[in-house]
Amino acid sequence: MVLNIVKNDLPASCIAEYVRCVFD
Repeated sequence: MVLNIVKNDLPASCIAEYVRCVFD
């Protein structure tokens, strides 16, 4: 999935913020 690809390029903290933004 896209998240898996992004997670490989960005720190976990960035992913957490991204998810919060999308699912807020």
